[in-house]
Amino acid sequence: AGTIAFTAAMGSATAFRTVAIAPAAVAISSAQASRASGSLTVQVAGFDNTRSAGPLAFTFYDRSGNVIPPSPIQASADFADFFQSSGLGGLFSLSAVFPVNGNASQIAAFQVQLTNSAGVASTARTNF
Repeated sequence: AGTIAFTAAMGSATAFRTVAIAPAAVAISSAQASRASGSLTVQVAGFDNTRSAGPLAFTFYDRSGNVIPPSPIQASADFADFFQSSGLGGLFSLSAVFPVNGNASQIAAFQVQLTNSAGVASTARTNF
C-alpha cells in the first residue's frame, strides 16, 4: 500500500505521474502440503502490501470433513515477526511443519487463514 511514482524522460521532455495503491487483504498465490510419517508440512506463498499480516491460523480436517482438534492452530506472533525484519517488501513463503500423534493419513485437508490490517484471506480447503 502506498504510492508508486513514475518518471519518463524522452529527450528534453519529462513526465511524472503517481499511482495510489490501496491496502488489500493478503494475496495468496499458492497453498500446498505434504504428508510424512509423523508430520505434515504446509506451504503457503503470497504477498501482503500492508506488511501487517500477523494473525495466522491453520485448520485441519478429517476424511469426513470434520475439524480436527485443536484446530485452528494459531501461529500469529511468529508470522508477524517476519514482516518486522523482512527486506522483501510484502512477499512471503511460509513453510510450517506439524508433528502428528497417530495416523497422519487420517488428516485429509487443511485451510490457512491470514489477517492483515486490510482484511482476512483464506486458502481454499486443500487436500493432501
